[in-house]
Amino acid sequence: TVERKIDMSKPTKTNVPEKNEKLDRLNQIYSHALSAKGDSAFLHDCLYDKDYLVRSKAFYVAEKYCDEVIWQGIYDILRNDAREWQLRALSVICRQRSLSALPYLKECLFQREKPLLIRGAFLALAEIGGEASLALAAEFLASPFSGYLKTELLAHGLAVVLSRTENGAEQWARLIAADEALQRFSLQLQTKADENDLL
Repeated sequence: TVERKIDMSKPTKTNVPEKNEKLDRLNQIYSHALSAKGDSAFLHDCLYDKDYLVRSKAFYVAEKYCDEVIWQGIYDILRNDAREWQLRALSVICRQRSLSALPYLKECLFQREKPLLIRGAFLALAEIGGEASLALAAEFLASPFSGYLKTELLAHGLAVVLSRTENGAEQWARLIAADEALQRFSLQLQTKADENDLL
């Protein structure tokens, strides 16, 4: 047998770009949008990168630019990844305000294992706004899961989603009239507001 010798004086080359090259390309995407061929697939792959800095930068870029390919990664991470990356996925959703995120936000709202996801999902839902978001917010506020969040945060989220929904106050009044649990929540909110001028 012939012993294989490796020349250690030169770095071995791989097909994967080095960390700095990835970061440079992510910076280019951030500056010029998803303009070059393969940018979407590259950004999607960086969302899963083993290097912490590269992966963090990819989420930062995704907060500015998202398309169908990248959304697939964001929603997959929101469902299946570690909490830190799930929260970063929620941050992307919050910035992008995509209605397609509502079913995934609902999964986060109605679970008990990760309360921080409940908080992040509710705030993202509020930022998206619109009739469907308001309806989901009402469903959440009428549920026991809303008890994981402080009243002040619930009040803030409700105010934001109402401000981002056409005729939000009127729609909210109709939702309250049709749901006893929402009526109790509204009364609780009003009581808190009477006690605290900041609400």
